[in-house]
Amino acid sequence: MIKKILLGFIVVVLVVGSIIMASSIRDAKQEDLLKEEVKSVMALFRSSDFDQEKMDELLERTVSKKDYEVVEKAFKAYIKDYLYDLNYYKIKQVLNDERVYNILSVNNYASDGKSFNLSRAFLNETITFLKEAEAKFDTYTSEEKIMSYLKEDELQNYYLNLYKSLIDSNINNNEDNVNFGANLHKIIEILTNTQDIINLLKNNADAWRIENKEIIFSSESVMNDYNEILAKLKSIS
Repeated sequence: MIKKILLGFIVVVLVVGSIIMASSIRDAKQEDLLKEEVKSVMALFRSSDFDQEKMDELLERTVSKKDYEVVEKAFKAYIKDYLYDLNYYKIKQVLNDERVYNILSVNNYASDGKSFNLSRAFLNETITFLKEAEAKFDTYTSEEKIMSYLKEDELQNYYLNLYKSLIDSNINNNEDNVNFGANLHKIIEILTNTQDIINLLKNNADAWRIENKEIIFSSESVMNDYNEILAKLKSIS
C-alpha cells in the first residue's frame, strides 16, 4: 500500500515537473520571439534608409503571446508615438539640412539679404518645431510617459521589468539616442544665435555690404555685435 502511495506521489511529481518544464520552455521561446522582434524594429529605427511602410508593418503585428504579447504591444505603441508624435525623422532631416549651416554664408547674405525673408521664415519655423520637439523628447524619456503604455496591475513584476529593460537598452540608455537629445539642444542654440545675427543684419541694413565675397561693416557697433554673436556660435559648435 505504502509503495503504491509513494509510486503515485512520484508520478504526480514527475507530471507536475514536466508541466513546469514545458511551461518554462514555452516562456523562453516567447521571450526569444519578443527580443528578436524588438531587434528588427530597432534595426529599422536606426537605419539611414528608413522604410515607413515596413516600420508600420512591424509595429502593427504581434509575434509573441500572453504576457509577452502585452509587453510587445506596449513597446511598439511607445516606439510608434516616439517616431510619429515626436516627428523623430523630421528632426533628423533638420539636423542634416544644409540650410542650417549655410544661412550665415556670404552667398546667402548676397542672395537673401538685406531683408532675409527666406532665412527668417526658415529660422522661425525650424526653431519653433525643434523647441516643441525638445519638450516632447524630454517627456518621452520620463518614466511616467514610458510606463503609461502599461497598466501597473496588468503584469507581474518580471514582465514590467522586462518592458523597462527593453526601453532602457534601446532608447533611454542607448548612445545614439542620448546623442540625439544633446544634438537637438545644440542645434536649437545654433539656430537661435543664427537668428540673432540675421535680425541684426536686417535691422541694420545700411551698416554692411558684401564686397569681394566678404561682409564689410560701416558701423563699428554693428560689427562688434555681429562678432560677439559669432563668437557664441563658435563656442557652441
